[in-house]
Amino acid sequence: MIKLNIVSNFIVLFSWIFLTSCTVGPNFVKPKLDVKSNWSVPHKNNISSDKVAINWWKIFNDELLKKYIQEAIENNNNIKTAFYNLKNSKSFVLERRAAFIPSFGLDQESIRRRTSGSSGFANAQGTTFNTFTTALQASWQIDLFGGNKRALESAKFLEESSKASYNDVILTVITEVATRYFEIRQAQRQIEITKQNAKLFKKTVEIIDVRVKFGESDDFDLVRSQGEYQNTISKLPNLEGNMYSSIFALSILLGKQPEYLLKEMSKFKTFPKPPDTISIGTRIEMLSRRPDIRIAENIYGASIADIGVEISNLYPKFNLLGNIGSDAFYFKDMLSVGPSKFWSISSFIDWPFFAGGAIRARVLGKKAISMAEYYNFKQTVLEALSNTETALIKYEKEYQTYKQLQEVTETRKKAMMIAVQLFDSGETDYLSVLDVERELTSSQEKLVDSKTQAILNLITLYGELGGGWELFGVPYNYVS
Repeated sequence: MIKLNIVSNFIVLFSWIFLTSCTVGPNFVKPKLDVKSNWSVPHKNNISSDKVAINWWKIFNDELLKKYIQEAIENNNNIKTAFYNLKNSKSFVLERRAAFIPSFGLDQESIRRRTSGSSGFANAQGTTFNTFTTALQASWQIDLFGGNKRALESAKFLEESSKASYNDVILTVITEVATRYFEIRQAQRQIEITKQNAKLFKKTVEIIDVRVKFGESDDFDLVRSQGEYQNTISKLPNLEGNMYSSIFALSILLGKQPEYLLKEMSKFKTFPKPPDTISIGTRIEMLSRRPDIRIAENIYGASIADIGVEISNLYPKFNLLGNIGSDAFYFKDMLSVGPSKFWSISSFIDWPFFAGGAIRARVLGKKAISMAEYYNFKQTVLEALSNTETALIKYEKEYQTYKQLQEVTETRKKAMMIAVQLFDSGETDYLSVLDVERELTSSQEKLVDSKTQAILNLITLYGELGGGWELFGVPYNYVS
């Protein structure tokens, strides 16, 4: 009866504790994105406000690029590192949840001992005996002021931050694969044009050499044409070096050794054109999609929860302890119900009500950290807006340059046709044809450079818009 009363009293006590418990510290409030939805600069007709395509790299219609992106997602080491960092953050959440339930342990001790027969006491005799003790122990810290709850909140926020970091790595890898791929194609196209120009200048040298022999040109024209030919040839080593460097970098992104793509990517391939129209969505959509915004927001949330953890240390902590077991001289008595059984239930309060202001100092420190993370969030938003607006302007202006260079190239093609017709009719010499051809190849080279830069700027823009990770990453949860 006494035992039942003791247990009943503890049940009543801790039921009252649960009903009257509270959670100290501030609650997290999701920061508002106080920004305009529309982009800051009006854009041309080739820019649409429709939603951004998640698989934006498919607009280039390049099966090899799609293959490399998939391979990078599966094998890239940075993605794997981020994945296991995410698993580590999940383990912290599980650890924090464990604080809400009692912990149990089993102690077992078997001792054989002999007492001294010469202890000096009357009737002292040496005795040999055994003792067997087995006890099940339990302990439980009651989360009366919400310290454990705030610690769990913090762990959940950090888990969400790790999810965003994982998604951010995926987005970075996708954009880097696309960038390196088109850098290779750019270098290959530049090599082709340079070799074409070299043939043209070599032919010019041969013609001028013949003219010098017949007295129709002087040595200055010959030396100048030779210099142009040599200057053109000198560009090839650097272009080839750039190509190999990008191939090595792309191979590494795929989680392979540098030479992995040498054979496959050394084959020249037609370079795609920038799309006539792209969709960019709104600024609000961009901010809600970007992983770096999620990272900053959740780190800020964790810092708010950490304030509550530290404030809870100002209040007493209630602990419940209990054990039950058997203690006997003979092992057979351990299994019987009788006098060998023992049990205990106890509680104690841990309250550092005076610590020289150390706890309050830590609270102030946590509040300062939370403010720093808040302003880091705001700065991350501003930088995201600036970087995306800049990428958008750069792409749009380069696209306009590309379209203008298309017109220039078409005009010089017409000039080339006229020069050939004049040469065929004997109205001009071949050097005039070569001059026009040099102008055409120069405009073609600029067109390739502009086309490449427009595509690279577009890839950067899509990276800043924050889309693409959704196909391969992990979804978010809101921490409540």
